[in-house]
Order: sequence, then C-alpha cells, then structure tokens
Amino acid sequence: ENIWGIADEDLFSLAIAKLDREYAKGNRFFAHIMTTSNHRPYTFPENRIDLPQKHREGAVKYTDWAIGDFIRRSAAKPWFDNTLFIISADHTAKAAGKTDLPPSRYHIPMIWYAPRLIEPGVMGRLMSQIDVGPTLLGWLGLSYSSHFFGYDIFNLEAGRERAFISTYQKLGYLKGDRLVVLDVNREPVVNDGLPTNPGGFPAPTDQQLIREAVSWYQSASLFFSLGLLKDVPGNDDPSRAVRHVPIGQDPLSNKPRKATARKKTMGEVRLNDENMGQMGFLTRSNHQN
Repeated sequence: ENIWGIADEDLFSLAIAKLDREYAKGNRFFAHIMTTSNHRPYTFPENRIDLPQKHREGAVKYTDWAIGDFIRRSAAKPWFDNTLFIISADHTAKAAGKTDLPPSRYHIPMIWYAPRLIEPGVMGRLMSQIDVGPTLLGWLGLSYSSHFFGYDIFNLEAGRERAFISTYQKLGYLKGDRLVVLDVNREPVVNDGLPTNPGGFPAPTDQQLIREAVSWYQSASLFFSLGLLKDVPGNDDPSRAVRHVPIGQDPLSNKPRKATARKKTMGEVRLNDENMGQMGFLTRSNHQN
C-alpha cells in the first residue's frame, strides 16, 4: 500500500471476488481496474520479483507480475472463457511535459486477451484511447446510442486514423506522419516525418489539416460547455440522432438566446451564434449492428 492505493495484487483479488459474485447472480459484468503500484514511491509486496523497491523498473516489473498472476487466477474461473481482458495504460512515464509533444512519449500498448474468443495477431493501426469504447462495442456486435468522438478501429475506413495527444498547454493532432500542434500563445505548427523521426521536422503549413485539428478540439469544447454531451429526453430515438439548432436558439432549452461572439482560440475557426446555428450539432450518434 502507498499514497496512490493498495498493492496491485490486492486490487486484483478484490476484483476477482466481485466478478465471482456477479457471475453467481447470473449477471454479465464490466470492470475497470486501475493499477497504482507503478507510481511513486514505487513500493510493493516483498518476494514477488527480483528487483529492489523504490525504483520505477521494479514497480513496472511488479505490475507485470501482478497482471500475470491475475490472468492465471482468472483462468481457473468459470467465467474466464467468455471474458475479454483489455490491458492498456493511461500514459507513459514521460508524458507530463509542459511544452513538448513528442509522439513517442504517448505511444502506449493495448492488449486484447481472450484465448477462447480471439486468435493471436497484431493490429498496427493508429488510434487513441477515445477509440477503445466504440471499438469494444463494435467487436461485441452491440447496437447503441452514444456521444462518442471515437471510432470503431476494426471497421474504420483506411486513411481516417488519427490520434490526440496533449500537455498542460498544448494540443496535438496526429494523422499519418504529420502532427499539428495547437498553442494559444502562437500560430499552429505542423511537424512532418513522424513517427520514424521522433522529433519530426517543420512541414509546409497544411491549412486543411490545421482546420481539421481545430474542429475536433473546438467541437468537443463547445459541446461540453453547452451541455450537448448530456443525456436528454428523446435522444434514444434514432430519428433524433442529429438535431439542428436554429440561429439564436439555445440548444438545451430551445429558447431564444442572446447572440454573443465567441473568442477565437487555437487556429482560424471562429464560432458565433450565427454559424453555430447554421452548422447544427450532432448531439447523439447511433450505431447499428
């Protein structure tokens, strides 16, 4: 146990007990388990691995051991054969910088493990964490309504792959071998030659790619600030998947709204009540399988 939480193996023991109870009730289950031993001060139970305490390398190896132990214990359970395990990370150890956006620091693994359900293989397509939800639901063959900004990567057309990375001050949009960096303090920058060249090099200004990057981030910010990502009555009706907001009307209350200019941020796209109404808002997407 440390300031972040309990040892990974104890967390996994708690999770297994919970999953056993749900299975005994005849319930399907979804569990999100976040390990914490791989955080400072890097302490973990003794006699598990051959590396010392209080060093990142030891904590990483311990977490690896704990995940393996969790899988081994789960394999003896009656629910194992029909369970998908997805193992990934929230970030790397060096992704908390304040200025730089080297994509290599945002390259995290993702493992899908279900030996009775998935054949071994490797998929090398570019994706972001926001794509995990749609990809999982697509793999399960479920029809659903959502506010997802992500893609089902298994069924995505070639060429539409992209990834989002950020620091406390900058936003990045990675597509193909180019990275757009958005910064409130200067004009957008496009870097080329990624990922083979970790730092990239300045590329000719690609206005289309810049506008694409700005549209993703500003749309998400706008939808959030206006409450358009919330569930509202009637949104489960597929006929209301796309709702167009008339000029000057509040998208939530449907009442007239005073027109106000919105501050230009991170690029060339300026949003105001007039063009917001003309473009309309996608408030809920529907996916059918």
